[in-house]
Amino acid sequence: MKNTKANRLAIREAILKQHKHSGWSIDRLENCIVCKTEGARANGKYFFDLKIFKGTAARPTCYYTFSTSQRRDEYAQGVIEGINKWVENRKPKKAAKAEDHFYVGDVLYSSWGYDQTNVEFYQVVGVKGSYVSFIEVCQNSSDFHGSPCGGLTQPRRNEFVEDAPVIKKLVQGDGTVKAPISGTLSKWEGKAIRTSSYA
Repeated sequence: MKNTKANRLAIREAILKQHKHSGWSIDRLENCIVCKTEGARANGKYFFDLKIFKGTAARPTCYYTFSTSQRRDEYAQGVIEGINKWVENRKPKKAAKAEDHFYVGDVLYSSWGYDQTNVEFYQVVGVKGSYVSFIEVCQNSSDFHGSPCGGLTQPRRNEFVEDAPVIKKLVQGDGTVKAPISGTLSKWEGKAIRTSSYA
């Protein structure tokens, strides 16, 4: 059977039908389905089961048994909140007006890297609608306290990297812009930025 939305929903509905017949309570929420048993007796003790299905999944996101209904319900609430947050983060964010966040001449930078810290600077050359345009600029770097593999760097305004292209990016609803290489761009505040590399 192919892993399609229709097939997943069909499989899940069959499971839910069986659970309902076995006495499970089924609560269909906006972003998930919560299934519970109310104190099934086993070996003289009561157990409280929990299953939560996220989105259109055929298999449960969680399937646990608890010693009390309170612990089960507290755990379920945490899972539900996590699913709701996940769904909210997946929604497309409305673009912002670029002019509300950027001006021509602003210098932006990105700082990234795993074993070393790379820094790139960009100067804004255009602001229109929901887009900002910028070009990479040259930078001045210096050793940090005499270290050959660490230093400070800052941009050289209006000195664009040779043959650097104009980069156009959408301004997100929160006013951020994705960096060309990694992460997001930040506004440069006029202070030198730490950088590092292999010796």
